[in-house]
Amino acid sequence: MSETAGIKSNLEPADGPQGPAEIDLRIATDKTAWLDRFGDRASEWLSPIVVKELRQTLKSYQFVWTFFLLLAAVLLWTLIGWTANQPVDYYTEVGPALLIGYFWILGFPLGIVIPFAAYRSLAREFDDGTIQLISISTMRSWQIVLGKLVSSAVQILIYLAILAPCISFTYLLRGISVAQITSGLAVCTVGSFLLASLGLFLAAVARSRFFSIGISILLVIGLTAVYFIWCGSAVGISYWPSFSGNDLAWQILLFGWSGMAVTTSLLLLAATSSLISFASDNGATLPRAMMLVQQTIFLAWCICMMTLTFDVDVLIGVVFILSHYWLIMGFAMVGESAQLSERVMRSLPRSVGMRSLFSLLFPGPGRGLIYSITNLWVSGAILLLIASWSQQLLPVAEPSMGSFSPGTNVLGLNDINRATQGTFVAFLYITLFLSLMYLFMRWVAIKTRWNWGPLASVMFGLTAVALLTTISTVLHYIGRPVRLYDDFSIYAAGNWYWATLETAGLSGNWTGTRGVPLTLLAFFACPPIAFALLLASRELLTRPQSLPQRITLDDQQIAEAKKPPVGETIDDIFNEPRPGDTT
Repeated sequence: MSETAGIKSNLEPADGPQGPAEIDLRIATDKTAWLDRFGDRASEWLSPIVVKELRQTLKSYQFVWTFFLLLAAVLLWTLIGWTANQPVDYYTEVGPALLIGYFWILGFPLGIVIPFAAYRSLAREFDDGTIQLISISTMRSWQIVLGKLVSSAVQILIYLAILAPCISFTYLLRGISVAQITSGLAVCTVGSFLLASLGLFLAAVARSRFFSIGISILLVIGLTAVYFIWCGSAVGISYWPSFSGNDLAWQILLFGWSGMAVTTSLLLLAATSSLISFASDNGATLPRAMMLVQQTIFLAWCICMMTLTFDVDVLIGVVFILSHYWLIMGFAMVGESAQLSERVMRSLPRSVGMRSLFSLLFPGPGRGLIYSITNLWVSGAILLLIASWSQQLLPVAEPSMGSFSPGTNVLGLNDINRATQGTFVAFLYITLFLSLMYLFMRWVAIKTRWNWGPLASVMFGLTAVALLTTISTVLHYIGRPVRLYDDFSIYAAGNWYWATLETAGLSGNWTGTRGVPLTLLAFFACPPIAFALLLASRELLTRPQSLPQRITLDDQQIAEAKKPPVGETIDDIFNEPRPGDTT
């Protein structure tokens, strides 16, 4: 009776029988807890796509079966591993054997299931045609991509929570350090984020069902290969003493790999956001900014490595890494459309100084060519400067660091000279390839009135470079006598790897022909490079457009609507007369 009476009293009008008939059935009017307020703000910032993805993922058969199979695998391996590696005495080290099995179990969902699920989540939007409905909403493209990634992150946390107690238990069984456990978890987690970002990028690239099937098969094969690589790495992490925290060189390598994986994930996510956005949006600024961030982190890692040990071979290897990176990025940027939308034209910097600094971040093949060439040569100059002064500026005080020791291979003046010539030749080849590709894409756009796009530009450019290298090498071995096979000749000038090594004095049988690649390349490369840069620089002269009057009036109306009413601003409050004041 008391409960019934309480319900009836709540249903009575708030102002009594004579007042308005208002029934207050609200359970909670305001969310006063900080967690509720934070959840509301986070959900609005991340967009509803996060809620949708989490609901679909956590209710899917893929997640349910993977979850229970993972629990069964953990239980089975714990029983088998503990039985097979029963400690004989107190000092028996059983931890590494059990840790390897847990890493293998954890690597399957993080390395195969989650990345492929991320790929299918975005590919399904294109297959069902719902990507258009999501794109025309108030959500931005980066919110859509971030919502997909957050769903993968929640799955990673769930799988880590399952195996965390078991992995922590291996520390009590001896033979495992905290550094080995954290290293393995860091590599596995960061790698899963990288593969999930790659899956989202591939889904945005292959929008049709025909390409989606082929990429799905290739992605499954690639993820399986990555999983087997992870299984081998788990054995090394569990048994190698280098990962125990005492080897500074392995720590720097691990931190460098983590930095490269994180920046590559950000670059892939930025590229995915650009691919699913509207054609009128500025889809070049964010990816190009991520390229600059990744290059900066890579050069910072090179500084750390050069404080330990460095020689000409390793320096040329780093030069090859930078060359391939900007070759691929440059091919992608020169494949962009030269026609800028009115929205992008209105967002260009208006002052000459700002335009000279930030104009290269805007879309356009000419800007992309200049941006890639500038970053390529600036990174090479910084790399050579680091190699020349790293041992003097950043000496390492520790006497022993396991795999490397400080100051073992200090570069001399002759080494710096050889490395400088090799770097110059490699970068000049890359500049020539990018310039020729820019001229070719410009000719195609003029003749056919059709833009290939960044993906086609990258595929065609890499194929052309590979064919040039192969044909040049074949001509060298056909036109040279047997006894001179290993000697550099003019036929091998198209092989930029061999020309770089020959100039740096690192080829197998160096015969003093170091100046031949440099002379030939400088003679043939300068005219097309100068012509391409001259045409590309015309894009830098593009002036921004002014806002239409209609948009200006709309912005003024929105700004007026956001202003507080008269009497509620800070100035009005402080200007109110106080009691007793005389006017």
